[in-house]
Amino acid sequence: MANSFTKKEPSDGSILDKRPTADDDDAKLHDVGFESSGLERNFNTWSLLFMSFCTSVTWEAISSASAQALTSGGSSSFVWGFVASAVGTMLIAMCLAEYSGMIPTAGGQYHYVAKLAPPKYRRIFAWFAGWITMLGWVTCSLAGIFATAMQIQAWAILFSDTYVYERWHTSLLVVGLTTVFTLFAIFEIKRLHRVIFIAMFAHTVGYFATSIYLLVHVTPKNSAEYVFKDFTNLSGWESDGVSIRLLPPR
Repeated sequence: MANSFTKKEPSDGSILDKRPTADDDDAKLHDVGFESSGLERNFNTWSLLFMSFCTSVTWEAISSASAQALTSGGSSSFVWGFVASAVGTMLIAMCLAEYSGMIPTAGGQYHYVAKLAPPKYRRIFAWFAGWITMLGWVTCSLAGIFATAMQIQAWAILFSDTYVYERWHTSLLVVGLTTVFTLFAIFEIKRLHRVIFIAMFAHTVGYFATSIYLLVHVTPKNSAEYVFKDFTNLSGWESDGVSIRLLPPR
């Protein structure tokens, strides 16, 4: 594919500015057979990068999944399972990065399939890819909102002696949070990139605060042999293989 980045001469005429612009993005879309949607671009490079960090919820997801991992294989399965998942995730990310470099569209996977699949099967493959991707977005978003609702209830239980836990409270919180997030995305989308910067700050500070607190206050500390070799199957399944497969992907 021909390089579509245009070189613009600055006012002083001394050097050529090679930084990509919105027009360059539109030109790249045109090169692969798509036209710009005309939607306003509210994110910059940093906000997109920070959004990727925050939506990956790396250490937060590990914290929430640690109990299941420790009972379904022990510390060694937790550590080495994370390594295996990280390698697999990196391979997937490298493949998607290659595709997004060739076809830089917001549609993502279904656009890749529509352009690269055999012509005979493009429509059906792209249809399935699009719906599977969308359902993945919905379920992942709902899982995050559900976890937030349960965390709010956990705070209520921790700080209030009078609060009585009810499961329908969780459902009500999920509906309320979803409504708030939806309204924000519709009416305050221009402010979203600022919220992402705040979220990245909380994400980073929370990681260091949690790590330092655990290293300082958790006693006694287990040996390296326990961390890297111990295997414990408390999942209820007799087969260790089944128990390991129950581990979450993170």
